[in-house]
Amino acid sequence: MTEAPTLSDAAPAGPPPAERGMPASFLLTRAAALLGSAAVALGLFLSWDLLDRIDPAVPLLLSAATGALLIWVAADLLARADARLRPDRFGHPRPVRRRGWIGAGSLLLATVLARLTPWTGLYGFLPLGAAAVGVWCLSGAAWRAWLARPGAARSRRREERTRLTLPGWISLGIAGVLLLGAFLGPSNMLLLVCCLVVGPVAADAWFAAGCLRRCEVRRTAPAVAAAGEVALIELALHYRGRWLPAVQVTAEDRVRNRREDLAAAVSFAQAPPGERQTGVYRLEPRVRGPHALGPITLSTAFPIGLVRREILERDEAEMLVLPPLGTMTPAWDRRGAHADELAHHARPRKGLFEDEFYQLREYRPGDGSRAIHWRSSAKAGELMVREHHESRDRDLVVLLDLYADGPPGLETENTEERAASLAATIVAEHLRRHGGATLSLRTAGATQRMYLGRAGGDLTGPLSELALAEAGSAVDLGRAAAAAAAAAGPAARRALVTTRAVDDPAFVAAGLGARRGPAGGWEIVSARPGQYEPFFTPPRFENASADGAPFEGERR
Repeated sequence: MTEAPTLSDAAPAGPPPAERGMPASFLLTRAAALLGSAAVALGLFLSWDLLDRIDPAVPLLLSAATGALLIWVAADLLARADARLRPDRFGHPRPVRRRGWIGAGSLLLATVLARLTPWTGLYGFLPLGAAAVGVWCLSGAAWRAWLARPGAARSRRREERTRLTLPGWISLGIAGVLLLGAFLGPSNMLLLVCCLVVGPVAADAWFAAGCLRRCEVRRTAPAVAAAGEVALIELALHYRGRWLPAVQVTAEDRVRNRREDLAAAVSFAQAPPGERQTGVYRLEPRVRGPHALGPITLSTAFPIGLVRREILERDEAEMLVLPPLGTMTPAWDRRGAHADELAHHARPRKGLFEDEFYQLREYRPGDGSRAIHWRSSAKAGELMVREHHESRDRDLVVLLDLYADGPPGLETENTEERAASLAATIVAEHLRRHGGATLSLRTAGATQRMYLGRAGGDLTGPLSELALAEAGSAVDLGRAAAAAAAAAGPAARRALVTTRAVDDPAFVAAGLGARRGPAGGWEIVSARPGQYEPFFTPPRFENASADGAPFEGERR
C-alpha cells in the first residue's frame, strides 16, 4: 500500500475562487510572445525577397514556425479566458481546452502557406502538415463536444492526452534544426540523424499510451466526514496487461470546494500484470459543505521521460464535510440553568410535547377523572387510568442566521464557518445531555432549510443541514424565527446564532430581543470576533496555517 501526505498540507492546484485571475507574469509573458511573433512576421514580410535569394526554404520555414507560435499563444489565451468565463459550481475555472482554437488556427495557417508554395511542390508538406494538424484538432474537439451531451455519460468516462516534457521539447527542437539543415544542405545524413532523434520520442509516446490504456483506477471515499478530522481516500489501480508491468504510474485526484481546489497524488512504482494495488492519501478538510472528488488523472513518462501520457478517469464522487464541533463554556450553561429548572418542574401539558405516556393501571382514590381510559376500562371491567412520567428533557430550537452584508472575503467566510460550528456545538451538547429532547433547527441564508427530530439518534441529520447552509443577503428573521419556534413548545430553549452583531437593529425590528411574546425569548449569540468568546471555544485543529499560526476553525 502506498500512502501520500496529508492533502491539507499539499500545495493547492489553484488559488481560491475569490483570488483567481490571470497573474501579471502570465499576461506579460503571453503579451511578449504575441508582440515578438508579430514583429517576426512583419520582418519576414519586409525581408521576404532578401531571404528568398538565400534559399526559398528559409522564408517558408520561418513563416511556418512564426505562424505556429502565434496560433499557440492566441489559442492559450482564448482557452484560459473561456475557462474562467464558465466556472464550475464551486466557482473554479474549468479545464483549459486549446484543441479547438489550435485546429481553427492551423487551418488558417495552411491556407496562408498554400498561397506561398504549391501543395504538390517541394515544400508542399508545410501546408499539408498544417492542414492535417487542423483537421486532427478540430475532430478531437468535435468528439469531446459530442461526448459532453447528457446521454453520453458512459462513453466520456476516459479522455487521453499527450504532453511533451522539457527533454521532449528539447529533442524536438534539435530535430527541427537538423531538418532545416538537411533541406538547406541538402544532406541525407542530417535527415537520418533527425529521424534518429524523433524516433525515441514517438516510441516513448507509443509505449506509455499502451501501458495506460490497460490501467483502471477506482476511488473509495467516505460519504460524510468532519472538518478538522482526517479522512482516508483509497485509490485502487488495476493493470490488465499480460506481459510487461506498468511502471511509475501516478494517480492524481482532485478535491474541490467553495474555497480551495486541491490535488493529491499517489504513485505506484510497479503494477504487475493482472494484479490490483491500492494507495491511500489523507484528506483533512477544513471547510464545511460538499466536496467534489475527481476526476482522477493517470499519468506516466516511462521509460525515457520524453513524453508524458495522461488518461483522465471521470470517476467523480461527492463527500459532505460536517461543521467542526467546539466547546460551549460554563457561561452558556449558566445562562440557561434557570429556564431548565422551570422546565423540569412544569406541570404536564397537553399537545405534542406533553409528558410521555408510561402505563395503564387500576383506578386509585384521588385520581382525576380526566386520566380514566374508558375503552380499556370497558374491556377490563374496572376503571383504568393512564399514567405518565414527568419529562425532564428540555426541547431545543436553534436558528442559524447566515446574513452576508458585504462583499465576500476571508473574514466574512471565517465568521460564517464559526457560526455553523457554534450552532453545531449547541445542538450536539444539548442533545447529549437531554436524551429525550426534541430539536427544531432552521437555517436562514441564501435558502431556508428545516430539520425536526429527537435526541438519541445520529447527529448526521442536523449537522448535514448546517453543512449545506449558505449565506445570503435577503433573510427574514421574524418569519424564520416563527417557523422554527412553531415546532416546539413554549418552554423550549431558543438559541439564535448569527453572523450579525448582537446590537443589530434587525433583531429589534423582528421582535427577537423581547422577553415575552411569540417571537421573544431568544438567546442571541454572535459569531463575530469579540462577541462569541464568553460562550464558545472554537475547535483547534492540529495542523498550522501557512504562516505557522494554529488553525482554530478559521484561516488566518
